[in-house]
Amino acid sequence: MREPGVLPDSPPARLTRHAVVRFPDEVDMACAGDLRERMLVLLNRGATLLAADLSGTTFCDCSGLNALLRARTRAQALGTPFGMVLPRAGPVWRFFRISGVSELLPHEPTLDELVRHLGVPPPR
Repeated sequence: MREPGVLPDSPPARLTRHAVVRFPDEVDMACAGDLRERMLVLLNRGATLLAADLSGTTFCDCSGLNALLRARTRAQALGTPFGMVLPRAGPVWRFFRISGVSELLPHEPTLDELVRHLGVPPPR
């Protein structure tokens, strides 16, 4: 269990110019701002694809949803493909389905499937 407001120390995984931001097990207002900033920085630095990896996330509140939607807005403005790695089961999946986010953001259960879904060539 993480301390509230503390994100894992590991930097986001970089796959050449493809970027992945791994979300912690619980996303709430204590860490959502940091996640939003990480995603925006990667987009502004020229990521050719941005994936929000929620595969290990078991809780996400509206502040996490807002961070994802803000990153989506910036990605669209830049023409950068953006989506989520999100298992199709569990409380986060249900929250995103009920809120409509699952209709707004491309999502797949694995990173490889998301990259294929977005139609982006794999990194070299």
